[in-house]
Amino acid sequence: MKIDEKLKEHGKKLWQTHHMFLSYKEIIPKDIHLKTKWFENETIHQFYDTKMFPNALCEKYDPKRPNVLAVAAYDGDKIIGMAGCSADTQLLWQIGIDVDENYRGRGVGTCLVTLLKNEVEKRGKIPFYGTSLSNLRSWGIALNSGFFPVWIEIGTIEEGE
Repeated sequence: MKIDEKLKEHGKKLWQTHHMFLSYKEIIPKDIHLKTKWFENETIHQFYDTKMFPNALCEKYDPKRPNVLAVAAYDGDKIIGMAGCSADTQLLWQIGIDVDENYRGRGVGTCLVTLLKNEVEKRGKIPFYGTSLSNLRSWGIALNSGFFPVWIEIGTIEEGE
């Protein structure tokens, strides 16, 4: 409450919190019996216009934190899930995940995030993962993929919003 009161002096208020995770152990992903395909750098751009992966990929190309690597799961020719990562810094790559609602609860998200986390580490980068406190499914994916909570980011918005 004291932080919120201080922010009001500047026309702001507390908004969302994101709980951030770091990898602490290698996990071997469970076989989900689906085809996977990897995408890197410019090959990821084809997905920006689809708006299908708002958590896995940035909304559009951002040179300050470009999407650099993604892995998708397919059921036939249909993408049913994608984990992607942005190079938020040269060393820290943030992972996000989106799974088609009809395929949730089958291990697709955990498998894709684990595959991506392992590949990021092979490339000598530090993978990290963020989610809101209320997104229990996302928390489960993080924990089951070998991540643990490390820090919290708190955002603000203009007081009238």
